[in-house]
Amino acid sequence: MAEIPKTSITLLKALAGDSTSSRWTEFCRAYEEPMRGFLRANYPSVEPEDVIQETLLVLVKKLPDYHYTPDEHGHFRCYLMGILKHKAVDFLRKRMREQKYIDETRPASEG
Repeated sequence: MAEIPKTSITLLKALAGDSTSSRWTEFCRAYEEPMRGFLRANYPSVEPEDVIQETLLVLVKKLPDYHYTPDEHGHFRCYLMGILKHKAVDFLRKRMREQKYIDETRPASEG
């Protein structure tokens, strides 16, 4: 798994202040591979692109209120991977619900 980069407070502040910032490209370059590695290692059956996209959407909403205080609330990488984990679990739950629906609505002759 790729190593998660050291958190740049200036990058987080730039992203928090502008959800359309060009610095999202920098963020994605730094964090995308570690997120993919985390998903491959822990949730190999999820679609990484979908889960990473959902994680980024959460970050766009949460970063304006996020205060980087590693001594009090832990490191940003833990915060990020926590969101990623929840989105992976959401993805798996959705897949299970869809499969259950398919199984329940499948005609008995196809069974």
